Amino acid sequence: MSASLTGELAEHFRQRTADGVVLGEAPAFWGFAGRMFGGYSAAATLLGAASFAPENSAVLSANLVFISPCTVGPYRVETTDARVGRASSVVCAHLTQDGESRVALSAWFVRPDRLPPGSRHGSPVRPPAEPVPSWRDTKNAFDAAYARSVVNFPGDRPGFTTLEGDVELWIKLRDPWQMSSLLARQACDVMLADAHLAESVVESARADRSRSFSLDLSLRWWGTGEHDPAGDAWQLLRVGRQAGERVGLASASLLDASGRRRADVQQHVSIGPKRTGEDDG
Repeated sequence: MSASLTGELAEHFRQRTADGVVLGEAPAFWGFAGRMFGGYSAAATLLGAASFAPENSAVLSANLVFISPCTVGPYRVETTDARVGRASSVVCAHLTQDGESRVALSAWFVRPDRLPPGSRHGSPVRPPAEPVPSWRDTKNAFDAAYARSVVNFPGDRPGFTTLEGDVELWIKLRDPWQMSSLLARQACDVMLADAHLAESVVESARADRSRSFSLDLSLRWWGTGEHDPAGDAWQLLRVGRQAGERVGLASASLLDASGRRRADVQQHVSIGPKRTGEDDG
């Protein structure tokens, strides 16, 4: 499951064609209705851009714009600009399919020791010993790749409209792998965060799911002084939701078990019209 992601990305994202283009192919597992999961396309674009930055760099910030839906299958990551320095570098890149730009990214890369220290949010919280199953584990095929343990999460989809406070759950990839770099861990962060941001806004607004979609994804990372080389540590995802008439905003944080902030994430969402009662399941 998650090995499909890491195996494929690890194979492709340090190998470029002669003209500097990174090639990849999204497996069907990471899609739904023929479309590529946004977290996968975002991680693919980020790692493709990282191949143009100095080796062993970490991502300080990344801003992604979803231009049009990505489909399952081959894609290219092409850099449009790269300014490489000794301590920091900026890379702009596009993920393209069929000659069209699908995802645009601009990201700053730095040496890992240049990441600003993350603040602690409250006391350390003990993560769950085992995943706690929920209805969310079977929404899409790729959801089987995630382990979750809910803290403040509705018992069903309609429950988002009455849920008080932030959406909150422990989350990790179910099949861990050895991560040789902080960059690989950050690609995982993208996958974890994007799994619930747009959903939290769309479901809270009771919006038509087929006519709602993510507009962008912005991430800022912090240094925690710790690394998760096995990739199997639980992270606490907290998602705040604001739904306007046509555009909503999800603001989230990823925290480690010590309560220290690892990443801040924001995503704007285009909100479709309200669902009718019979479509609320």
